[in-house]
Amino acid sequence: KKKKHKEKIFYIISFFIICFCLVLTKTRGAWVGLISGLIFMSIFRQRKIILIILGFVFIILILPMTRERMKQTSLQQEVRRAYFFKLTPGVILEKPIFGWGLDNFKYVFYNKYPETACEGHFHPHNVYLNIAFQTGILGLIVFLSMFFVIIKCFIIYLHKINDEFTKTVLWGSLGSVVDFLVHGLVDETFRAYQGPYMLFFVLGLAFLLINRNFNFEK
Repeated sequence: KKKKHKEKIFYIISFFIICFCLVLTKTRGAWVGLISGLIFMSIFRQRKIILIILGFVFIILILPMTRERMKQTSLQQEVRRAYFFKLTPGVILEKPIFGWGLDNFKYVFYNKYPETACEGHFHPHNVYLNIAFQTGILGLIVFLSMFFVIIKCFIIYLHKINDEFTKTVLWGSLGSVVDFLVHGLVDETFRAYQGPYMLFFVLGLAFLLINRNFNFEK
């Protein structure tokens, strides 16, 4: 019991250190994504997680620099993002099936809308718009289908697995997927290379534990 108590304290302290570091990045999309993932886990896994959410929000609100960052959150101030959200769907519909190809956003978008050029952003700050722009509706369907299968698989095995550690990892993986997908609404999460690396590492660990629980290799 003492060992478990010490482990809990270690993980709680580690989590809040990570949250504090995340707050200091001033990446609002990451904040919203993490809060969404934690809300998901608090609803379906453990109510106590709501305390972590409140702690994380408290850190954001107590620091002057992050409060100021929150004040900047509106489409009136985020002019570039407003342009992308409004105009990119129309560009996608010009080549809806297969898209414009990889890494062509900057060239195509600013040629069509030169008046919006500002610092030459190379993605529309939305993972769904960017995938649809590059690979068309077919690519977007494949992308969403991949996560649908992962979520469905985890939910199925959560009802079959008795090992609490594996269940905890699966719930954490589901929370990470929610985090990633929500963050993707306001940013290109695949361009933040460390994000996908960490996500797929966690998913790989979850599938490894599923495999060990059911001995699929046999």
